[in-house]
Amino acid sequence: MFQASGRTAVACSTSFVDWMNESGINWGVVTNGDQFQLQKVETTGVEGRVPFVLASKLFGVNKPAPGVFMEAVRLLDIPGIETNEILFVGDNPYTDIIGAHGVGMKTAWIRMGRDSPGDAPHPDFIVDHVEELKVHLA
Repeated sequence: MFQASGRTAVACSTSFVDWMNESGINWGVVTNGDQFQLQKVETTGVEGRVPFVLASKLFGVNKPAPGVFMEAVRLLDIPGIETNEILFVGDNPYTDIIGAHGVGMKTAWIRMGRDSPGDAPHPDFIVDHVEELKVHLA
C-alpha cells in the first residue's frame, strides 16, 4: 500500500491510507516479507494508521499459498464475511492475484505501467494507482 521513499511514505499513498481509515473500511497489508516489512511501517510514519501488517515469512507461509490469505480474512475481523466480498489489491499477478483468486477473493492489480502477463488470471480491476480504487470501494 505504500512505498518507502527514504524514511517517509509517499504522500499520495498516505492520503489513501487516511481515506481508507476515514471511510471505515476494514483493511490491512499482506506482504511476502519478514521483520523488515514491519520496520518499513514504522520508519515511513504510517505505524498506527495501518490496521495490521501480515508479513508472510513471520506467519510461516508465503503468498500465493491460501493460508496467508485466510489469515488476512481472520485479521479483518468482520463477522460472517465471505472471501468473495473481499477485494485484495496487489502489484504481483503471480503471488497476489493468483493467491487471492485461489481463495475466492475479488482482485485489483496495480499495474505500475506494466502489461498484464498472459499466464496469470485476469484481475477484476486494473489500476495504475491506489487512488483509482476509491470508486470500487466507496
